[in-house]
Amino acid sequence: MHTVTLTRDNIVNADNNRMVYDIPGSKNLEGSEVALSTLYMYYSWQNVNDSTLNNNQFTFTLPDLTLDAAGAPLGAPVVGQVMTVTIPPGLYEIADINAYIQQFCIDNNLYVVNTATGEFVYFLQLQINVTLYKCQLNLFALPTAPLPAGYTSPPGGFYQAGGAFPANDTSVVGIDVSIGNFGKLIGAPLLATGAVYATNPSSTFPVATVTAGAFPTGNVVMLSTVTPQVQPNSVIFVQCNLIQNLFANPQTQLYPVPAKAGLGALLQIEPPEYAWNRCKPGQVGQIVISFTDKNGGPLIILDPDIVLTLVIRDQESRHANIGSESAMGMPSSAESLNMQRHPQNTRGPVPTMMDATARRIGKAYQNY
Repeated sequence: MHTVTLTRDNIVNADNNRMVYDIPGSKNLEGSEVALSTLYMYYSWQNVNDSTLNNNQFTFTLPDLTLDAAGAPLGAPVVGQVMTVTIPPGLYEIADINAYIQQFCIDNNLYVVNTATGEFVYFLQLQINVTLYKCQLNLFALPTAPLPAGYTSPPGGFYQAGGAFPANDTSVVGIDVSIGNFGKLIGAPLLATGAVYATNPSSTFPVATVTAGAFPTGNVVMLSTVTPQVQPNSVIFVQCNLIQNLFANPQTQLYPVPAKAGLGALLQIEPPEYAWNRCKPGQVGQIVISFTDKNGGPLIILDPDIVLTLVIRDQESRHANIGSESAMGMPSSAESLNMQRHPQNTRGPVPTMMDATARRIGKAYQNY
């Protein structure tokens, strides 16, 4: 057997999902087998992005803002304002996504401050409901003007300088989760593109479309109706160009790698025994390792610190896996026949045709 180790020095692309090892001289791998020996890498592949997953964006729509901070009518009301939240590509838990939503609200002055505690109060929250195994979206009523005692607007004014508030204190924002795959991430089924909102105080996805100006009132709770795909790739696959697995699609699948550690933690994959995979016949000059999703699609891996070791077993005297045999019990491939007849392939524990020929010749000399 032979071992080959690939490290971060073998990574050849910016997404850190492709490794290439140049074999010193090309090798004929007919009859050989390959298996994963060990894999050490960090759990760092993205679960939110706009390229391979398309699940990093949603919008919410504000009710009409018609009052200033003093409660007087605005000269120019804010009508039909749509806010687009675009989450930067990365590796997130639901709590991390909620933290980014809060930062978005801070950046756009969509919060008020509790003057007694200094706490920021938001009107949109995403959290995990552990008991129900669901994702929960909470919408809280926006304030009206003047603000109640004990609360103040952000330094820049609520939404804009001078403030802009709805006419009543029961309206909540409208949520559209139908853009791309963000709905799948939080457990909403695939919805048609359009403004999709909650319409009652306790709702689940899918929810009704709201016409302009008809916003939900009171606090709203929405629960996912399908399992949230917070990590669409909870198991990834190692692909190897040497493999020809007729039972797999793609045929180059070498080994599955589960995300069985915390975010950013080290994954240690050490198979208890080798799962041998038949190699493609023919000359090979490179070993190419790829990390993909279950469909063979590319991953974006953030940490390139990867160490992978392969074990390659050639068949000097064991040809059970070479392929179809003829009626005479010998390989039908001329290349396989030549391989069996070569002296270097006749020294192992499984007798080959050359071993049998030598025994016949030896016996003939003994009888002479």
